[in-house]
Amino acid sequence: MHGKSLDCIQKKLLDQLIDIDRVCKKNGIRYSLHAGTLLGAVRHRGFIPWDDDADIVMEREEFERFLSIYPLECDPKHILVRSNLWIPRVTDAIGVDGLAVDGGCIQTDIFVFDNTFSNDFGHICKVLILNFIQGMLKDPKHITFKGRSWHHNIAQASAIFFGRMFSREVLLKIYYRLSKVGRDGELMHISNDQFKHLPKRVPKSLFSETLPSAFEGRYFPILRGWHELLDAWYGADYMKPPPLGERKPGHVLKNKVQ
Repeated sequence: MHGKSLDCIQKKLLDQLIDIDRVCKKNGIRYSLHAGTLLGAVRHRGFIPWDDDADIVMEREEFERFLSIYPLECDPKHILVRSNLWIPRVTDAIGVDGLAVDGGCIQTDIFVFDNTFSNDFGHICKVLILNFIQGMLKDPKHITFKGRSWHHNIAQASAIFFGRMFSREVLLKIYYRLSKVGRDGELMHISNDQFKHLPKRVPKSLFSETLPSAFEGRYFPILRGWHELLDAWYGADYMKPPPLGERKPGHVLKNKVQ
């Protein structure tokens, strides 16, 4: 196992999180650790030992402020990237142990909570449209059709076909605009997540307050409703680590660590 590489990656990710936290605190921008990073804070008081990326989440209004402020106040060795797929991310351009790091391999992904529809029909329509645009944005070289259902492959092939008619810049503008569609009600969803998480709706009250949580010897904010969020994302047994064979990095060191 490339333990040294993973240690170096997590140190760089922690450096990114520290920089993001500094800028957010200075400007009163509210955010929370999210996904595997939130799970790591709750279960390990730091990174999940085999994790090789970081995740945070913000509400739309906070995210828009972050977009305008962070590039002006961040550490010069970090950069905010918005053109890589549909997930904005803070990246570090320095490689680790000879691994090429280009365009955000060592990354802190930024997810966004947007309002959505309380009725199932409206919400499902929004989710399907966003997912289709995700398919349009994907690089065909990195898409596999093997082992997928026929209707999935038809949808993906259609997305690739129509995606060629638009520039990436135009598609991203459309995606960001549609992400905001939804009534200002009591339910939100993360509009720029993977398809399996796009449909998940949570109460807006989850973001009413954050609290400090120990993480790698420091403290970072997590939602007061962290239990409900982790339960929605990972199921009721989220505190139980996966089997040994599944404890592998999924990003920078994917397929490199056994």
